[in-house]
Amino acid sequence: MIPKVSRCGRSFKGVFAYCMHNKDRKGSDRVVWSKALNLPDLGKETWRLMAHTVQTAEILKREHGASRSGRKLERPVFTYSLSWAPDQDPDQEHMEEVALRSLKALGLENHEVWLVSHNDTEHPHLHLIVNRVGPLTGYAASVDCAAKKLQKFASDYERETKLYCLAREENRIQAERLSPPRLAGLQSIWDGPLSREDFLSAVQEIGFRIMNGRKRPVFVSPCGQVFNSTRVLKGVTARQFRARIGGLTLQSLPDGMNSLGSRQKFVPRPTSHAPFEWLS
Repeated sequence: MIPKVSRCGRSFKGVFAYCMHNKDRKGSDRVVWSKALNLPDLGKETWRLMAHTVQTAEILKREHGASRSGRKLERPVFTYSLSWAPDQDPDQEHMEEVALRSLKALGLENHEVWLVSHNDTEHPHLHLIVNRVGPLTGYAASVDCAAKKLQKFASDYERETKLYCLAREENRIQAERLSPPRLAGLQSIWDGPLSREDFLSAVQEIGFRIMNGRKRPVFVSPCGQVFNSTRVLKGVTARQFRARIGGLTLQSLPDGMNSLGSRQKFVPRPTSHAPFEWLS
């Protein structure tokens, strides 16, 4: 399975027009089936309901008793696709099941979603159009690291069914071989009574570096993987971590490594659906 994440967009109408018609916008022969999740199914007009949810986000927040402060969401449309290998033939029921599992992996299972299956390529694929604004709370869901989470989901799926993306599997095996014991070592070092300088030295002794990430300090493994410090260390907030290492001069991550490991930094983020060459 290959997941592809597109850049968040502004217009539900525009993405519906693309997904619900042929690429030349004439006819809709490539659409096999479509379905709405967590909202009424109005066919090609379902985008109106999703747009209405965005327009009434402030009202939903007020009714939910939530704060209405913060910047207005400019790109509420989140889209991604899931592609199977050409020799696979998933039916609609299986595609829907996998779609729901992928949404749960992203924490978007309660959001409004439009599913569209296409047949214009050799490999079966499914597009998911997701409303980032929660229909009950008005809150906008974060989709940071969505591509990374979906790659993990796709890897789990192939382990359950059949392996196709061998390079991804090899990378994951290597990461699993190297990371768990060393990550556990970071927790032990944190829990110990070490000074700031000694803490940094102990981290370096097991092969990690502490560097400035996009939003917070991160751990960088010997093979270039980037780990969120507040996720590696249980019960530790970013403020607590900064206080512990306060006064230390940290090197900043190179461009493109703020949220991805160095093995991934040269891989462009896909913005559209395109054919692949599958591994046999």
